Amino acid sequence: MKTIIHQSCLLLVCILLASPCTLGLADETENYIDWEKFSSMEPSRQGYFQYDERLMYWMDLTMELNKFFWDLYSEDIAEGNGGKRVRELVHGFGEHGFEVDIRLYLMAPDVFYPTDWDVDTLFPNTPKDNIAKGYYKELLRIVSETQVRDFLKEPKKLDRYFDSLVHSRALFHGRDLLVLNKKVKELQREFTGQSSSYACHARDFIILVHATGQDELLKGMQPMEVHKKFPQWLEWYEEHKTRLVGHPSKPIWIYAKDIPPDFPPELFPFEVLQLTDPRYPFPDWDFKLEPVILGLGQELDMNANSVDHAKLIAEKANNKTGLPVSPERD
Repeated sequence: MKTIIHQSCLLLVCILLASPCTLGLADETENYIDWEKFSSMEPSRQGYFQYDERLMYWMDLTMELNKFFWDLYSEDIAEGNGGKRVRELVHGFGEHGFEVDIRLYLMAPDVFYPTDWDVDTLFPNTPKDNIAKGYYKELLRIVSETQVRDFLKEPKKLDRYFDSLVHSRALFHGRDLLVLNKKVKELQREFTGQSSSYACHARDFIILVHATGQDELLKGMQPMEVHKKFPQWLEWYEEHKTRLVGHPSKPIWIYAKDIPPDFPPELFPFEVLQLTDPRYPFPDWDFKLEPVILGLGQELDMNANSVDHAKLIAEKANNKTGLPVSPERD
């Protein structure tokens, strides 16, 4: 069995090495996704439009979308195509209106958005679960690569994405500045041009730049050189972090020039430290139900479904489907 797994791991390594470095390439049009069909996906059960059934509607729709997403990823794995279907789906964010974007928001929020938990804690340290974790991390890389290219090329997508990220509470929740500082320390430890998680770190850094109102830094930035701007932003952040406050109307932090440099940040009012929370994930929201909040400890379990799907793919890979077994990339 160990020999079979080892050979399968080598097979996937070959597939991955044969795939082009996608962060620096132009987008390709594949037309795998039927956007009209995707935008109208609904739970199989109907009759949710009573207020007390709002949560059930979103939970059931999330389950449908999560299965669709992981089935799509399974097809990409089987073909060894570098995730073309997933890339096309993620690239569609901000292209087709809120009906598509709310489904992207729901389908796999632990992959589509950064979080403040460690992926390694989602999977027990067993050989089978390490295979599943390899698939999960590979999916994170594919999604993040696509988002990095899109955010640098189309700043309006980044702005729309960040509003939905704040609404979701996937990353920023509770005392938001503490989460910001935690993410900064993570990037200080791990974000280099040689990092195996480069795409995820690049996406997270772009989000932090936008979150602190420093979007000028992103102009002209190339996807494979994002890490080179991190020291410049970090120097600015270290100088200004004790005087960052929530913007009164936008979900970003701003530098408050009139706050004394030695004023202890823990004495700021709680509301001032927090980001302004958008009522809706997207400004063009037009739906009969209020949106769901995805975040940790809120209304939906963000990662349980994705972990189960990753384990299912690993199980198929060990049986008779012919899927390659994914090694850990780190």
